[in-house]
Amino acid sequence: MAVGFGLWQSHRRVVSLQERLDSLETAVATLQPAPEKTPPAPPVIEAPSLPSDTNPIEHSWKTRIDDIIRENISNPEFGIDYIVSAMHTSRSVFYTHFKEVTGQSIGNYINNFRTEQAKTLLANPDLSINEIADSLGFSSQRYFSSFFKEKTGMTPSAFRQRQLGRVII
Repeated sequence: MAVGFGLWQSHRRVVSLQERLDSLETAVATLQPAPEKTPPAPPVIEAPSLPSDTNPIEHSWKTRIDDIIRENISNPEFGIDYIVSAMHTSRSVFYTHFKEVTGQSIGNYINNFRTEQAKTLLANPDLSINEIADSLGFSSQRYFSSFFKEKTGMTPSAFRQRQLGRVII
């Protein structure tokens, strides 16, 4: 076995730190620039609170999950697997513990979170419904509209008009 400074690779060759840095710089240089227009940052939505008798460890555990959801909600690829991985636990343990702590499944929790965030964003007439759909990680405005209507019984446009005090006939 060779002794030296560097990282051990699976093909049994020591790679120097300089080679690794050069490799990383090349990878970073090939990344495409971010699109020019980024959607506005959604306002911070308070997550549902836990009962007052919740122990501090469970509270910090749930707070961490809320932070993960809030930070990644605009990513269309975001889902339960990402949360499980970020929490460094198995899927079954996570599901069981989450249900015990919150009383609901993680899927329902994320959907409720998205619905509440959508209601808040719809109150802002400067944001288009398409921008809101994008900022909440929906693949299309149509899917967002059907999701929102299923959860609230109203289309996003009707909800916005009601929020802004406009009567819909």
